[in-house]
Amino acid sequence: MAGNLGNYSRVNNNDGSDSGEENRVDENALETDDLAPLQPPSYEDLEENLENGSRTMETMEIEEEVVYMNKLQRLKHRFENYIVIPVRERISDPLVQLLSILSNRVDFYLSKVGNPLILRRFVYILCMSLVMFYFSSNGLPGTGDSGFKGMFSDKRSFVNYARRTIDLSKMETDLEYLSSMPHMAGSKGDFAIATYVGESFSNNRLQLVLDAGFDTFINYYGKLNLNARTKSGEILQLETNQNNFSPLSPNGTISNSNLIYAHLGREADYKLLESAGLSFENCVVMLHFDAESVDQILRAQKMGFQAVLFVSEKSDNNDSIQQRSSAILQYSVGDPLTPGWSSVLPKKIDANASPIRPKIPVVPLSLNQALSLTQKLSTENAVEFENGWVSGVSGDITLNLDQETIEHASQPNWNIVGKIEGKEQNDKAIIVSAARDSLCYGSLYPNVGTTALLSLVQLLQQVKYEFNWRPLRNIYFMSYDASQYGHSGATEIVEAELGKIKNEIYSVVDISQVGVSPDGPKLDIQTHPLLAQFFNEMNSLHEIDALVRGVQQHGDWSAYLANGIPTTIIGASHVINRAYPIDTCDDTYDRLKSTSGDRFWEDMSEIVAYLFQVILELADNPLIPFDVEDYAKKIDVLLEDLKASSVESLNYQGIADGINLWKHIGEQWSSFKHMWTNIVMVEDDGLEPSLLSVHRWTWNKKLTNIARRQCDAAGVPNREFYKNVLFGPSLWIQQSHDSWSFPGVRDAIQDSNWQGAQEEINKVADVLRSSAELFIEETTNS
Repeated sequence: MAGNLGNYSRVNNNDGSDSGEENRVDENALETDDLAPLQPPSYEDLEENLENGSRTMETMEIEEEVVYMNKLQRLKHRFENYIVIPVRERISDPLVQLLSILSNRVDFYLSKVGNPLILRRFVYILCMSLVMFYFSSNGLPGTGDSGFKGMFSDKRSFVNYARRTIDLSKMETDLEYLSSMPHMAGSKGDFAIATYVGESFSNNRLQLVLDAGFDTFINYYGKLNLNARTKSGEILQLETNQNNFSPLSPNGTISNSNLIYAHLGREADYKLLESAGLSFENCVVMLHFDAESVDQILRAQKMGFQAVLFVSEKSDNNDSIQQRSSAILQYSVGDPLTPGWSSVLPKKIDANASPIRPKIPVVPLSLNQALSLTQKLSTENAVEFENGWVSGVSGDITLNLDQETIEHASQPNWNIVGKIEGKEQNDKAIIVSAARDSLCYGSLYPNVGTTALLSLVQLLQQVKYEFNWRPLRNIYFMSYDASQYGHSGATEIVEAELGKIKNEIYSVVDISQVGVSPDGPKLDIQTHPLLAQFFNEMNSLHEIDALVRGVQQHGDWSAYLANGIPTTIIGASHVINRAYPIDTCDDTYDRLKSTSGDRFWEDMSEIVAYLFQVILELADNPLIPFDVEDYAKKIDVLLEDLKASSVESLNYQGIADGINLWKHIGEQWSSFKHMWTNIVMVEDDGLEPSLLSVHRWTWNKKLTNIARRQCDAAGVPNREFYKNVLFGPSLWIQQSHDSWSFPGVRDAIQDSNWQGAQEEINKVADVLRSSAELFIEETTNS
């Protein structure tokens, strides 16, 4: 429209304004213009012209745009006259005058005190400090819950937010995909699942710190021939398949070996067989799975059996086969070819010489396969066990077994590690981890755990961006591979970065075994004594029935615990005990969906909210939630159990003295916690004085050093991998006493090595005393 207006001469303003240069008439121009008449025409001339049809004036057409512009100008003038000018005259100008008067008065009074310019700046700083205090305490106006209390996060606000935003639809989608294919370590399915987890981390904008393969020993099913001959001469040929395979089982050929059934293969079971006069020479032993098969395999090997056959539990599909790893974890965990050091180093040992790999073949059978053999065992002179199965006697059945697995000395597999950076003490961190590989579909285990891990990543990242939050200390999320192969994935990380991990990591939380119990959300929590009281208090905040106990199980956390890093295993009892269909190819997503019930995802949501708060408290609580007083009390209880396990009189006074030192430290720590809470959280509503911050950081640092300093560089005798002299597995599981404390002492007592037992007791006492003294003397620079 502006371009069109350029074709017209200027139109005078018709709004009634006569002022302005553009409206002034040049009289001289009128006098000299020959075209303009000196006098106006008479009416007679005008009438004559009209009659002759002539016109002395032409009509000018004004476009609509010009009319529109005139209206805008009139509106502008009215706005100025009725709004702008009155506001300026009645409000802004008087206010400016008032401020000027006040400023002069303030300067007048300030000049009586000192330099007005300096004092003005002081008053400005004071006012801004008050404003900052208000917003730090209450958040921005209209934002509702800020998620913070003073300088620290409000955990309840975050948990409430998490409950509202847990994406159950995504969790279901994740679980369905994770369960859509077998994903044995090092396979194509494993790589696909690892890629999915890595992409999920990246899609949630989680910083990836490790997304690469590592090479370890892995073997796969090759072929298995198993047949038997009864006393009557009947030949039994068992039809086997790829599910009759136990990871890390060695190859072997056995001919004409007697079959003996020995229930759970515990020491008491073998004593019962020996008391019946049964010989174990040239025998294969058949066992039902116990809570952990590692003890069963090692004991069978020690007893001289030539192979172990495991019986799958009774179920609605008695042809299904429970597959468990045959790794012997009492001596070491990790890659069988590099026990105790990283697989990236060139040093390797022979797989058959590895302490992690059994020396005899291990073969799992379905219940129907096992019954086809045991039904031929005689009851005469045999032992009948509490489950109704009989041992049989030599000669009832002779077995021929030929197992050949496909072995890869350097097979790639993949760990995925993401990180949320801490904002305060970012040289300290926790790990939240889950196993990922499965011998088949693995829906209940380990896929539910991986699903929970992905959900936690999503929730914490949402909180991070929604509330502009970062934890006080780092959080690592780890998805481990090769858990079925001696827990190689987790162990490789520890062995490759042992120094850094021992300095940075103060807690490991493994959620591989979480699940929804049939009768509601229940958890079995195995944890370090430093955290036992924390979890007892956590349970009261959620509608979850949780059992809290010490660590009693091997797993991906073993390498951390072996090096003095407090670990926690959060699981469900049916997953920990590997109840059917876990460890079978019946553990599918479709089966879970059809049998889980209507409350499965609702209960899973409650469990994820619980895990979310656990992570917040561990990584973002200003005071690391270690209870040193309770820690000392629990060691005292375990000491009494140790005394009761020995028939010989030993001197435990050094351990008792060390415990007393830690009780005293615990009292000091409790006193500081109480003082800090009163000053910062109660009186100052979350605002922490700088000097008190330094003291808190010092206490936190000292707390993270407790467990890692209670290790011995030489390790447990004959099991050097395990450096932790207070907490770790004994060589043999003891049914009547604790098997996961004072491992060196318990090993010696089990062997009736009383001198060795006293030496180990003295070592524990020295470790308790020296670690306590270092704690007391430690400064911020140590």
